[in-house]
Amino acid sequence: MTPAPLPEIDPQRLAPPAALRPALQSLAGLDLDIALDDVLAPLQTDAAWTDALLTETQSPTLQTLREQLDPGMLRNLVLATGLTRLLPWPAGRDNQAFWRFSQNTAAAAHWLAGVAEEDPVQAHACGLLHALGGWVRLQLGGGPHPDGRDAERAAALLRAWGVGEHLAHAAAHVPHPTEGGADATLSCLVHVASWCAAQAEPQHLNPAPCPQAVGQRIGLLFTWDAQAGTLVGLDDVLMPPMPPLPTLRARLAQPTPTW
Repeated sequence: MTPAPLPEIDPQRLAPPAALRPALQSLAGLDLDIALDDVLAPLQTDAAWTDALLTETQSPTLQTLREQLDPGMLRNLVLATGLTRLLPWPAGRDNQAFWRFSQNTAAAAHWLAGVAEEDPVQAHACGLLHALGGWVRLQLGGGPHPDGRDAERAAALLRAWGVGEHLAHAAAHVPHPTEGGADATLSCLVHVASWCAAQAEPQHLNPAPCPQAVGQRIGLLFTWDAQAGTLVGLDDVLMPPMPPLPTLRARLAQPTPTW
Protein backbone atom coordinates (compact mmCIF):
# COMPACT_ATOMS: atom_id res chain seq x y z
CA MET A 1 0.00 0.00 0.00
CA THR A 2 1.33 3.42 -0.95
CA PRO A 3 1.72 5.58 2.18
CA ALA A 4 -0.41 8.69 2.42
CA PRO A 5 1.28 11.93 1.36
CA LEU A 6 3.00 13.78 4.15
CA PRO A 7 1.50 17.10 5.25
CA GLU A 8 2.96 20.06 3.39
CA ILE A 9 5.70 21.97 5.15
CA ASP A 10 4.35 25.04 6.94
CA PRO A 11 6.85 27.74 5.88
CA GLN A 12 6.19 29.77 9.02
CA ARG A 13 6.19 27.02 11.62
CA LEU A 14 9.30 25.36 10.18
CA ALA A 15 11.08 28.44 8.88
CA PRO A 16 14.86 28.55 9.31
CA PRO A 17 16.35 31.12 11.69
CA ALA A 18 16.74 34.41 9.84
CA ALA A 19 20.47 34.49 10.53
CA LEU A 20 20.92 31.27 8.53
CA ARG A 21 18.98 32.27 5.43
CA PRO A 22 21.92 33.73 3.47
CA ALA A 23 23.91 30.52 3.99
CA LEU A 24 20.97 28.28 3.12
CA GLN A 25 19.99 30.24 0.03
CA SER A 26 23.56 30.14 -1.27
CA LEU A 27 23.34 26.34 -1.42
CA ALA A 28 21.05 26.64 -4.43
CA GLY A 29 23.67 28.41 -6.55
CA LEU A 30 27.28 28.01 -7.55
CA ASP A 31 29.78 28.10 -4.70
CA LEU A 32 31.73 30.80 -6.54
CA ASP A 33 28.72 33.11 -6.21
CA ILE A 34 28.48 32.96 -2.41
CA ALA A 35 28.17 36.38 -0.77
CA LEU A 36 30.38 35.64 2.22
CA ASP A 37 29.79 39.05 3.75
CA ASP A 38 26.08 38.21 4.02
CA VAL A 39 26.77 34.69 5.31
CA LEU A 40 29.16 35.95 8.01
CA ALA A 41 27.26 39.12 8.97
CA PRO A 42 25.17 37.48 11.75
CA LEU A 43 28.34 36.31 13.51
CA GLN A 44 29.45 39.90 14.02
CA THR A 45 26.77 40.31 16.70
CA ASP A 46 26.83 36.76 18.09
CA ALA A 47 30.05 36.14 20.00
CA ALA A 48 28.98 32.67 21.14
CA TRP A 49 28.33 31.56 17.56
CA THR A 50 31.69 32.96 16.48
CA ASP A 51 33.41 31.15 19.35
CA ALA A 52 31.68 27.90 18.39
CA LEU A 53 32.86 28.24 14.78
CA LEU A 54 36.44 29.05 15.77
CA THR A 55 36.50 26.19 18.28
CA GLU A 56 35.12 23.69 15.75
CA THR A 57 37.66 24.76 13.14
CA GLN A 58 40.55 25.34 15.58
CA SER A 59 41.09 28.73 13.95
CA PRO A 60 42.16 31.99 15.60
CA THR A 61 39.91 34.41 13.68
CA LEU A 62 37.16 34.62 11.08
CA GLN A 63 39.59 36.40 8.80
CA THR A 64 41.91 33.38 8.99
CA LEU A 65 39.06 31.16 7.85
CA ARG A 66 38.25 33.52 4.97
CA GLU A 67 41.84 33.38 3.82
CA GLN A 68 42.22 29.61 4.17
CA LEU A 69 38.95 28.14 2.95
CA ASP A 70 37.00 28.27 -0.26
CA PRO A 71 33.68 30.10 0.15
CA GLY A 72 31.57 26.94 -0.05
CA MET A 73 33.35 25.16 2.77
CA LEU A 74 33.31 28.22 5.02
CA ARG A 75 29.59 28.63 4.30
CA ASN A 76 29.02 25.00 5.29
CA LEU A 77 30.89 25.39 8.58
CA VAL A 78 28.96 28.55 9.42
CA LEU A 79 25.77 26.65 8.68
CA ALA A 80 26.82 23.65 10.78
CA THR A 81 27.56 25.68 13.89
CA GLY A 82 24.60 27.99 13.30
CA LEU A 83 22.04 25.22 12.97
CA THR A 84 23.35 23.60 16.15
CA ARG A 85 22.91 26.85 18.07
CA LEU A 86 19.86 28.47 16.51
CA LEU A 87 17.43 25.84 15.25
CA PRO A 88 14.62 25.52 17.84
CA TRP A 89 14.33 22.09 19.40
CA PRO A 90 11.40 20.43 21.18
CA ALA A 91 11.78 20.45 24.94
CA GLY A 92 13.21 17.26 26.38
CA ARG A 93 14.74 16.07 23.10
CA ASP A 94 18.47 15.44 22.76
CA ASN A 95 19.72 17.75 20.03
CA GLN A 96 23.39 17.18 20.93
CA ALA A 97 23.29 13.58 19.71
CA PHE A 98 21.43 14.65 16.57
CA TRP A 99 23.97 17.30 15.61
CA ARG A 100 26.94 15.12 16.55
CA PHE A 101 25.63 12.47 14.16
CA SER A 102 24.89 15.04 11.44
CA GLN A 103 28.28 16.73 11.65
CA ASN A 104 30.08 13.38 11.73
CA THR A 105 28.10 12.31 8.66
CA ALA A 106 29.05 15.55 6.92
CA ALA A 107 32.75 15.11 7.69
CA ALA A 108 32.74 11.49 6.52
CA ALA A 109 30.87 12.43 3.33
CA HIS A 110 33.42 15.17 2.66
CA TRP A 111 36.28 12.67 2.93
CA LEU A 112 34.56 9.99 0.87
CA ALA A 113 33.80 12.52 -1.87
CA GLY A 114 37.46 13.46 -2.04
CA VAL A 115 38.49 9.83 -2.41
CA ALA A 116 35.82 9.28 -5.07
CA GLU A 117 36.87 12.47 -6.91
CA GLU A 118 33.46 14.05 -6.36
CA ASP A 119 32.54 17.44 -4.87
CA PRO A 120 33.45 17.39 -1.14
CA VAL A 121 31.66 20.67 -0.39
CA GLN A 122 28.33 19.45 -1.76
CA ALA A 123 28.76 16.10 -0.01
CA HIS A 124 29.43 17.87 3.29
CA ALA A 125 26.32 20.04 2.89
CA CYS A 126 24.09 17.07 2.10
CA GLY A 127 25.55 15.07 4.98
CA LEU A 128 24.83 17.92 7.36
CA LEU A 129 21.23 18.49 6.23
CA HIS A 130 20.01 15.03 5.24
CA ALA A 131 18.73 14.06 8.71
CA LEU A 132 16.59 17.17 9.25
CA GLY A 133 13.50 15.08 8.60
CA GLY A 134 13.88 13.87 12.17
CA TRP A 135 13.70 17.46 13.37
CA VAL A 136 10.55 18.01 11.28
CA ARG A 137 8.94 14.91 12.78
CA LEU A 138 9.62 16.12 16.32
CA GLN A 139 8.51 19.69 15.62
CA LEU A 140 5.19 18.39 14.28
CA GLY A 141 4.57 16.28 17.36
CA GLY A 142 5.62 12.92 15.94
CA GLY A 143 7.12 10.09 17.93
CA PRO A 144 10.74 10.02 19.07
CA HIS A 145 11.71 7.15 16.77
CA PRO A 146 12.11 7.20 12.97
CA ASP A 147 9.09 5.91 11.07
CA GLY A 148 10.72 5.35 7.70
CA ARG A 149 9.65 8.70 6.25
CA ASP A 150 12.22 11.11 7.64
CA ALA A 151 14.02 11.27 4.30
CA GLU A 152 10.80 12.50 2.66
CA ARG A 153 10.42 15.09 5.39
CA ALA A 154 14.02 16.25 4.96
CA ALA A 155 13.57 16.66 1.21
CA ALA A 156 10.33 18.61 1.68
CA LEU A 157 11.99 20.89 4.22
CA LEU A 158 15.00 21.56 2.01
CA ARG A 159 12.71 22.45 -0.88
CA ALA A 160 10.75 24.80 1.38
CA TRP A 161 14.02 26.38 2.51
CA GLY A 162 15.10 26.88 -1.10
CA VAL A 163 18.44 25.11 -0.89
CA GLY A 164 18.26 23.60 -4.36
CA GLU A 165 16.62 20.56 -5.90
CA HIS A 166 19.91 18.66 -6.17
CA LEU A 167 20.30 18.55 -2.38
CA ALA A 168 16.61 17.84 -1.77
CA HIS A 169 16.65 14.96 -4.26
CA ALA A 170 19.81 13.51 -2.74
CA ALA A 171 18.43 13.75 0.81
CA ALA A 172 15.24 11.97 -0.23
CA HIS A 173 17.20 8.98 -1.51
CA VAL A 174 19.88 8.60 1.18
CA PRO A 175 18.18 5.56 2.79
CA HIS A 176 17.97 3.74 -0.57
CA PRO A 177 20.44 5.52 -2.84
CA THR A 178 20.43 2.98 -5.65
CA GLU A 179 16.78 3.94 -6.26
CA GLY A 180 17.70 7.57 -6.84
CA GLY A 181 18.13 7.32 -10.60
CA ALA A 182 21.19 7.75 -12.73
CA ASP A 183 22.65 10.60 -10.66
CA ALA A 184 22.71 8.94 -7.26
CA THR A 185 26.32 9.74 -6.37
CA LEU A 186 25.53 12.28 -3.67
CA SER A 187 22.95 9.99 -2.04
CA CYS A 188 25.43 7.10 -2.11
CA LEU A 189 28.18 9.16 -0.47
CA VAL A 190 25.91 10.32 2.34
CA HIS A 191 24.43 6.83 2.78
CA VAL A 192 27.89 5.38 3.44
CA ALA A 193 28.91 8.37 5.56
CA SER A 194 25.80 8.18 7.74
CA TRP A 195 26.37 4.46 8.28
CA CYS A 196 29.90 5.23 9.49
CA ALA A 197 28.65 8.03 11.74
CA ALA A 198 26.03 5.72 13.24
CA GLN A 199 28.70 3.22 14.24
CA ALA A 200 30.33 5.92 16.38
CA GLU A 201 27.21 6.57 18.44
CA PRO A 202 27.27 5.11 21.98
CA GLN A 203 24.05 3.16 21.42
CA HIS A 204 23.71 3.11 17.66
CA LEU A 205 20.66 1.39 16.25
CA ASN A 206 22.00 0.49 12.83
CA PRO A 207 21.88 -3.28 12.32
CA ALA A 208 22.44 -2.92 8.58
CA PRO A 209 25.64 -4.51 7.28
CA CYS A 210 28.50 -2.46 5.91
CA PRO A 211 27.15 -0.81 2.72
CA GLN A 212 29.76 -2.23 0.36
CA ALA A 213 27.35 -2.46 -2.58
CA VAL A 214 26.54 1.24 -2.30
CA GLY A 215 30.25 2.03 -2.23
CA GLN A 216 30.81 -0.03 -5.35
CA ARG A 217 28.15 2.05 -7.12
CA ILE A 218 30.46 5.08 -6.83
CA GLY A 219 33.74 3.24 -7.31
CA LEU A 220 34.70 2.82 -3.64
CA LEU A 221 35.74 -0.70 -2.64
CA PHE A 222 35.96 -1.13 1.11
CA THR A 223 35.14 -3.23 4.11
CA TRP A 224 34.56 -2.39 7.78
CA ASP A 225 37.37 -3.02 10.25
CA ALA A 226 35.43 -3.56 13.46
CA GLN A 227 38.55 -3.56 15.63
CA ALA A 228 39.77 -0.24 14.26
CA GLY A 229 36.22 1.10 13.89
CA THR A 230 36.74 2.44 10.39
CA LEU A 231 36.32 1.78 6.69
CA VAL A 232 39.32 0.12 5.08
CA GLY A 233 39.84 0.10 1.33
CA LEU A 234 40.27 -3.26 -0.36
CA ASP A 235 43.08 -1.52 -2.25
CA ASP A 236 44.79 0.95 0.08
CA VAL A 237 46.27 2.81 -2.87
CA LEU A 238 42.84 3.61 -4.30
CA MET A 239 41.22 4.10 -0.88
CA PRO A 240 43.25 4.54 2.31
CA PRO A 241 41.70 3.74 5.70
CA MET A 242 39.19 6.38 6.74
CA PRO A 243 40.64 8.51 9.58
CA PRO A 244 38.70 8.81 12.86
CA LEU A 245 35.68 11.10 12.69
CA PRO A 246 37.16 13.73 15.09
CA THR A 247 40.20 13.92 12.81
CA LEU A 248 38.00 14.37 9.75
CA ARG A 249 36.07 17.18 11.44
CA ALA A 250 39.31 18.93 12.39
CA ARG A 251 40.60 18.67 8.82
CA LEU A 252 37.60 20.50 7.39
CA ALA A 253 39.25 23.83 8.16
CA GLN A 254 42.52 22.94 6.46
CA PRO A 255 43.20 24.96 3.31
CA THR A 256 44.24 21.84 1.38
CA PRO A 257 42.17 18.77 2.29
CA THR A 258 44.03 15.52 2.84
CA TRP A 259 42.05 12.43 1.88
